Amino acid sequence: MLEFRRAVAPLREPPLRLAEKETALIDPAAAPYFRDLHDHLMRTIYGIYGIYGIYGIYGIYGMNFDHMPELRWQYGYFGVLGVIATVCVILHRLFRRNGWL
Repeated sequence: MLEFRRAVAPLREPPLRLAEKETALIDPAAAPYFRDLHDHLMRTIYGIYGIYGIYGIYGIYGMNFDHMPELRWQYGYFGVLGVIATVCVILHRLFRRNGWL
């Protein structure tokens, strides 16, 4: 996903510029298509960031703030790791059973 984001992110500005500027090289009738392309690129970029926000486990290293979660539970960090590991094992088994892996 990181590689996909790096590939798509730089592409968001050129279609918008082509849609707004009049030039002899591009037919003015093509402007709506460039705006549409820009819109699709923006949806893709926001979708990538949404995936990181919803499904990312990258924030787990910041959870050990005074034994998070519940702020005072001594084993909170390990509890969350256990829940994540359990969910991963269950999903893996389901995917294998359905023939997706």
